[in-house]
Amino acid sequence: MFDTMKRSLVLAVTGLMLAGAGSAQAEYDNVNLKVIGTWGYLNQWKEVEQPYWTESLKAASDGRVTVDAKPMTDVGLKGFEVMRMLGLGVFDVAHGIISYLGEDRVAEGIDLAGVVQDWNEARDVVASFREVLDHRFDQTYQVKLLGIYPFPAQYMYCNTDVKGLGDLKGLKVRSYSKSMSDLISGLGATPVTIAFGEVVPALQLGTVDCAVTGNLPAYVSGWGKVTKSMVRLNTGYAFSYVAVSNNTWAKLNEETRNLILAGVSEMERKAWEVAERDSALGVACLTGGECALGEADKLTDVTLSAADNDLRKSVLENAVLASYAERCDEACIADWNRSVGQAVGLEIRD
Repeated sequence: MFDTMKRSLVLAVTGLMLAGAGSAQAEYDNVNLKVIGTWGYLNQWKEVEQPYWTESLKAASDGRVTVDAKPMTDVGLKGFEVMRMLGLGVFDVAHGIISYLGEDRVAEGIDLAGVVQDWNEARDVVASFREVLDHRFDQTYQVKLLGIYPFPAQYMYCNTDVKGLGDLKGLKVRSYSKSMSDLISGLGATPVTIAFGEVVPALQLGTVDCAVTGNLPAYVSGWGKVTKSMVRLNTGYAFSYVAVSNNTWAKLNEETRNLILAGVSEMERKAWEVAERDSALGVACLTGGECALGEADKLTDVTLSAADNDLRKSVLENAVLASYAERCDEACIADWNRSVGQAVGLEIRD
């Protein structure tokens, strides 16, 4: 009886050792992927996107998965072109800003201007909307959603003294999305479309009175030198996707897919950390705080009062969400209400 038990134990241990050896020798595909990232001069590319694709993935796959990765700024692409070219198979994987998908009203719902006001809400919104966006990407663009992450909070910078949202009435404000234009119009201001690179001279010349961008990009791009007020009206987080073409994904074996999914999950985690860190650093550098990047600017830090938040909520319901409802069908509205709406306590009513 003892010999029988001993033999069974040896067989069991041998089986476990073989199983462990099999998992340790995962057969990753020998493949080279073409990847497009976001802006090459921002930290999400430099600290998150590029290191994962060109270093971490190669190391994790024992050199079998290699990547040619470039930011869209290096190849002359505009943000709105990225998804179309991914769908056409020009590259295998792409990072892009969701609001740059243009006429896609379902995807637009994750980052409607003025809805999300803090990082906890941002995380809740992304978690709630991931399934909706995954289905949309598959059905509309023939790509698989791998991850969603933010850029620094998008605040408003004005070349005039602003003490609250009521002071925006009559001003001209640079906008770059439909919902942002709805928010600006609802506050009594006039939305103006201007390319990012033209904002500083436009603020200097008075072509616009205010403009919106992320906190750290505002400092790095010199907005603090040509404005007086930083208004903490968070218009969004420039939520971004990373997606792979369905054709490419179908060619990869299960081990390679799982390796990429695990790696992108870690990349997402780091991207959130970088975005929050850069937001705080940008605010400090713009408003006279401790700035590790150079001399701090001296903008007035305008926080929203209770009355400002009441006005924001009124504009959201009567302008931003009302306009969005006109662009969505019933299914789109239902998806938004059960995801983003539930996460932030808002509802689009028919």
